[in-house]
Amino acid sequence: MNSAYEALIKLLKIDLYKELIPTPAHIYIAKLAREGLLSEILTTNYDCNFEKAYNLITGSENADVIANLDNYRRNGAAFDDVNRLKVYKLNGCAKELDGGADPEKCESILLTERQLQKWRNRQWAADIFRDRLRSKSLIFVGFGSDEPQVHHTVQAVLDEYTDKSISNDEHVLSTPAAPIMAIFDPQPSFHQQQIVNTYAVHHGQPANQGNELIIRGFQPGGTLSADELWGLIYERVIRSLTITALKHSLQPMNASFTSIMPFAQVILHQVISTLENSVKNDVGCLTAMPNWLESLSPALCSNSKENGPFSFLAGSLSKLNCSEVDVYDPINENKALVSELTTLLFLFRDILSPNVEGESEGGLMLTFESLASGISEKKTLHLNADPSFVFS
Repeated sequence: MNSAYEALIKLLKIDLYKELIPTPAHIYIAKLAREGLLSEILTTNYDCNFEKAYNLITGSENADVIANLDNYRRNGAAFDDVNRLKVYKLNGCAKELDGGADPEKCESILLTERQLQKWRNRQWAADIFRDRLRSKSLIFVGFGSDEPQVHHTVQAVLDEYTDKSISNDEHVLSTPAAPIMAIFDPQPSFHQQQIVNTYAVHHGQPANQGNELIIRGFQPGGTLSADELWGLIYERVIRSLTITALKHSLQPMNASFTSIMPFAQVILHQVISTLENSVKNDVGCLTAMPNWLESLSPALCSNSKENGPFSFLAGSLSKLNCSEVDVYDPINENKALVSELTTLLFLFRDILSPNVEGESEGGLMLTFESLASGISEKKTLHLNADPSFVFS
């Protein structure tokens, strides 16, 4: 091992990257993975934030870090009761350095441009990246600098799309395995623009159609942080999952509260209709909500860490299930429960008020105004889905 290379790793303090703390963006991505909507992350970063975030919200070691060929052979096909998240570290993992004193462990980190261009001895990583480019839609987030192994590999795979067997009559966003580029600056970098333009041209479209593949800021010239981006994506996804859950609860075979609650079918149809109609009012990255849910936003989010009413619905499931703190209970595994909560909020829409008492331990607490003998009185409703739980 070149002593200058070891010195560079120490100078950049790559070993300390393993101590970094996950950002809100990492948590949002982990929640989407827990919903079963993504199963793999390919990262060129050395830190451990993706696996930390996923292990946190699942309450156990449910992330498989694949940073070398041995990891790949052992964990590439691992599965469990909880959907496992594969985190592919294309350039190596800071945790493997173990202080950076071992020259062989320093070899596991790709750092210089020459190493990156040839993937060095990490052909397994190159093969995975090529396969995912061909077969899955990848969202490129934070890729703006010249990372040679990524840029050159993407261009090589895009050149394959000149094959005459590929259909060229589709809009770029409708094509299979379209690359989506998220940018945080007002304008894309040269490499970002080149990738989307090349993709469009190879699919028989004008180069400027590649701009359809770019996720930009809220307004022209504005910026968009990673935390904002994934918060917006998460809110949009949760609305879609909520609609799906409500439709699931409509079916007689899935009946729970719908079999005993008067007019439950009618009410569910009303709620679904309002949510589906709100889709028409989406503006750019912003997710619209029906008027009844918008009126509840102050009441729902006043003491909540969530960034919107839809994420509040998802975040409430772990409280209702009396799960451990920070554990995320997915909508896809709690369709009846999120349907009951959404229906209850819809029925209470005109009388709910902000909860000034804070959150309840072992459940969810809603405050609403009650009219008793013409006198307005605030009452609190404690909710939980655990039949063995008793609130004192």
